[in-house]
Amino acid sequence: EAVGEANVICAETGVKHCHHKALAMDVGVYFEANGHGTVVFSKQFDQRVAEAKQRGGDAARAADSLLLLRDCVNEVVGDALANFLAVEAVLRLTGWSCKDWLAMYDDLPNRQAKVIVKDRSVLETADAERCCVKPEGLQGEIDRLVKATPRGRAFVRPSGTEDVVRVYAEAETEASMLALAQAVADAVYDYAGGAGERPRVA
Repeated sequence: EAVGEANVICAETGVKHCHHKALAMDVGVYFEANGHGTVVFSKQFDQRVAEAKQRGGDAARAADSLLLLRDCVNEVVGDALANFLAVEAVLRLTGWSCKDWLAMYDDLPNRQAKVIVKDRSVLETADAERCCVKPEGLQGEIDRLVKATPRGRAFVRPSGTEDVVRVYAEAETEASMLALAQAVADAVYDYAGGAGERPRVA
């Protein structure tokens, strides 16, 4: 989907999934909430920038800036320091402050929670983990809860390492977000075989 002038592609959780999606773009920027990520540049990008450099003038100066940006980034493993330097370079070139950059996006109140289950394999997702397809009925309940919450969104996915279902929820206000997160966690507990005490989202 298009957001501003960027094409946004969602991927399953994990750098290996994000990296694969980013490789489909001429300039692919990927990241996870935990800070993992980097920027990758396609061969077509390299070719077109090299052609622009040959033309001279403003095109060559712009091409030089893009090549310097590419050289600042560690495409292979990602590097937080290199990423910060790249951001600093872009802010300087655009004349933006950190406040300008931060103002691009307003974070809604959100929460991540986990629900302990007997067997995480009973829960399956699709559409880059944005839709729960099993157990039957759980996604319908999540949709009902989200629809009743102003600016609400919620997703669930099984953990890759333990018998836990991860819940993400966001909404317009802190109170409505907490209510949504709790309701979704309760639905997961009921539909996916919760174990132990019901989770409490705070």
